[in-house]
Amino acid sequence: MKLFKLLFILIIVSLGIISLFKREQLINIIKTRLGKEEKIKWKPTDEYIKNLNSYKPELLLDQESGKWVNEKDKQFRLVKELEIGGEDDENYRFFLPLDIEVDEFGDLYLLDSGHQRIQIFDQDGNFLRTIDENKGFPPVAVDISINSDGIIAVAEKQKKKIYLFRDSGAFINSFSLSSDPIKVKALDDEFLVIGIGKYFLIHKYSENGERISAFCPILQRGESETIIRIFNEASFDSDYRGSIYLSYEYPYKIIKFNNENIPVLAFSRRLPDDIPPPIIDDSQGKKFTAKKRTISMQIKISQDGNIYNLVRGTETTRGNRIDKFDSEGNYLQTFYLDVPIDDFAISGTDYIWCLLGRPENKIIKYKIEKL
Repeated sequence: MKLFKLLFILIIVSLGIISLFKREQLINIIKTRLGKEEKIKWKPTDEYIKNLNSYKPELLLDQESGKWVNEKDKQFRLVKELEIGGEDDENYRFFLPLDIEVDEFGDLYLLDSGHQRIQIFDQDGNFLRTIDENKGFPPVAVDISINSDGIIAVAEKQKKKIYLFRDSGAFINSFSLSSDPIKVKALDDEFLVIGIGKYFLIHKYSENGERISAFCPILQRGESETIIRIFNEASFDSDYRGSIYLSYEYPYKIIKFNNENIPVLAFSRRLPDDIPPPIIDDSQGKKFTAKKRTISMQIKISQDGNIYNLVRGTETTRGNRIDKFDSEGNYLQTFYLDVPIDDFAISGTDYIWCLLGRPENKIIKYKIEKL
């Protein structure tokens, strides 16, 4: 009886202590660290709410080009420097290329998914080396990222894993995920993964594969932004301050998270095209189908903190313009591309590498030239 009373007193005291430290929040943190997902309330900052309908510049119709532009669009232009792909050399023949990344030295990394390899080129387009199945490269890779230490993270969808390689091609290790990966971002000692979990869209893992946290909740049915809840697909990147920028596929909106994973800013711009939303059919009640229409496709951050976001127009299913914003979400200008592309990468502050998937299977390097 005395033991029972002692246990009862300890339980009451423990509950009191936990309530002082926000019991629900503590439970959520514990469950997240254990690899479980707990639905929590998303509490945006006042700055985020204030900027939901932020800077939307007036657009002007350029009579010569017939394109909608902003007055600031005349500041910079893209000048084509080189093109690789399609040569007789097998190192330059790509099949189903999915992603390109640039390291801090300007070397280019191409995820050549059809050949199950990564092709590495220098800044002049010269082939350097290959990471393929002989070095343990996974069969169904969907995305790659490289950090400042030369560690390459490869997101693999079939086995739901992240594979880690050195830039020399040496295999390091792999770790399992709780959901299918869509995108991966290699930070200095952590890895961010976009994956459709039960409650959250972004998941943070340690270099040993331990899930540290999860954030950016997936909206539930009945809430305002139903399109996000349906597709839950996005692209992201981070800057040197540790801020994360998430760009949804639809609607066109970029959300900035600080280094504590709290949303602090949301911004966009008014698109000149009348791009219709996905077609939603919930007439059957339980089933919920939609025809997907991607608008925002890829987002990348340059070394000077500017944000580049690939957007498509109504006339193509690929991206045909790149919007540029500063780190506070102010719209700067739009680069109109002469060819529609699937992905791009920023090299330093002066170059943009653009990936053309099927049927071209090529890469084009542009210089950002000031007028």
